[in-house]
Amino acid sequence: MASRKVTRLPRVPEESVAYDVFYRLSSEEASSSDPPHQEIISTLVSNVAHHLLAYIWHKEPFSLRPHPSTPYVDEEDGNPPAWAWLIGETSFGENVEDEWFIVWLLLQLTEAFSPDLIARVRDSDGEFLLVEAAEHLPEWLDPNSARNRVFLHGGGLHVIGAGRDPGWVSPIPSGVPSLSDALHLVRRLPHLTRAPSPVQRDVRGRIRGYPGRMEESVHRVNVRVPVVLAGMLEREPWLVSPAVHAFHHRDPIDVKALRAMKFFPPETCVTTRVTFTRCLYAMLSSGKYEPDHRTGWKFPLPPSSAEYKSAVLGMKLACGFEILAVEAERASKSESNGVASASLDDDPKWKEFLKSLEDKGYFQGEVEGSQKQKALMSSAREYYQRHVRDCDVESSRGDFRRRAGKRILELCRSKSLDVDLEEAERRAQSLPPSDDDSWLDLTPESLEALLLRLRPEDPEIADSLRLFLDRSSSFEGVDLPKSESRGGSRKTSRNERRKKSSTASWDRKISTASTLSNLSDRIAFDPEKMNAALSHFLDLDLGNEEETSGSEDSDMSGLMSEEEEEECPIPSSVLEGIPETDADIDASLLKSVVDEAGYPGPGASVLASLRRFPNPSVM
Repeated sequence: MASRKVTRLPRVPEESVAYDVFYRLSSEEASSSDPPHQEIISTLVSNVAHHLLAYIWHKEPFSLRPHPSTPYVDEEDGNPPAWAWLIGETSFGENVEDEWFIVWLLLQLTEAFSPDLIARVRDSDGEFLLVEAAEHLPEWLDPNSARNRVFLHGGGLHVIGAGRDPGWVSPIPSGVPSLSDALHLVRRLPHLTRAPSPVQRDVRGRIRGYPGRMEESVHRVNVRVPVVLAGMLEREPWLVSPAVHAFHHRDPIDVKALRAMKFFPPETCVTTRVTFTRCLYAMLSSGKYEPDHRTGWKFPLPPSSAEYKSAVLGMKLACGFEILAVEAERASKSESNGVASASLDDDPKWKEFLKSLEDKGYFQGEVEGSQKQKALMSSAREYYQRHVRDCDVESSRGDFRRRAGKRILELCRSKSLDVDLEEAERRAQSLPPSDDDSWLDLTPESLEALLLRLRPEDPEIADSLRLFLDRSSSFEGVDLPKSESRGGSRKTSRNERRKKSSTASWDRKISTASTLSNLSDRIAFDPEKMNAALSHFLDLDLGNEEETSGSEDSDMSGLMSEEEEEECPIPSSVLEGIPETDADIDASLLKSVVDEAGYPGPGASVLASLRRFPNPSVM
């Protein structure tokens, strides 16, 4: 059994989310010699399996396994019953939506198995749920004081408060609670630990819409792929994610393997419908790739047609599958033995898992033996083998890309992917059109709507920004009243700030005109003289094009009188090295821009200030 000392949690890698699940054991389970973790994992995963199988993971799926060093957590008295400790870690890469989907899954599990299930979740930022509800948290709660205090239980967020005094008689600990004490407190006294309604609202607002929200993040598109790949995608749709990542992060060794296309030759292709997440589709469609012309890829013209786009996307996807298959073949040659797939027919846990899927409508009423029912059954078997049956293996998380490549190689070598070409072509004729991908083009209006949806506009922020912009400024900065420059109290109420902002709006209207007039008195700037001077030095037209004739013959006589020239003599040492003619100035400026090779520099800065930008094609 585990000790009750407070241990620091390991650091979570970037773009990953880590989660812990604590399941309270009965007296029989805790005293049994056989660890119950496998059965617990099967029970938990079965409860949400219909969501897990319908979701397209960006990089790695949700999975659970026993804690490698501390599979149990003792009760406060050190005797059974105890808690079974399960852990998981998922890399979500560029798609943070996976992280919030996992939060939603954990809340569903804690509600379904309440009060015997408690969970916690964190990422590289620590307790990111607290970050989401930062506006409504008490001042004492910070990353250091939040250790062993933040949990998910009963479908909500729980935060264990801090005791006022070690001598105070209270169930709330004054210091950092041990894990066993924290679990006991959350389970026994949930009314004391449940976070306030504003905090719950902020967290719930971030995951609002699930499970229907899963459909909003997918993008379905028709692609033309090799016939072998079409059968594989229909049977194992989860392989799309690792294939897109393999193609997107390809290296020269991968590109060399794509010249042969040994496993997915492009000679015979069919059109099939593939479901991506929006993030995966953006990764696949972005960037250009020209395959070796000897490979045999054919793209229908013109490039603007839907058929051309379908062929290019299919080529990229096939290349990703080819990279994974070649890597797996290379790794299999270095292994002495392969891992044989055990039969599931005699596995009672598989039968329970399958029954749970049937009860939750996973098979959508499909007739047993139909093509869609076989595809759904294959996905369920694959998920059970990879993430439920083998979850107790130390390297179960492993490399998702390596395991995907191994599966692709197994399918390529098997005889179960024989696709009827005529039937595939007939089904392609009845496919619906691809989804509209105009969402890839982000306009200012759509960006504003997205920001307002994620975080509604706060009128106080807008008023404060307008007040700040209306302040007068100088080279020393913005002139702020002394009270504002020192910073106000953090305890100022929201109503008081609104009163200040409303009264200040009248002051702004009154002071704006006087402020502008004072500025105009202090600053005198003639833009015409500035343009004329720069035009003379750089031989560039900054004014009206109709008035450019004769500008080349202009001199500095209009800018400085003879008396001013005599009063402001320029030492000869300053004039040394300065080009004497306009042609020399042009050549020097052009050389500077070329040497900068498109990067920021003096030459580009001068041209930018004149609203003249160098043409990259001439460099």
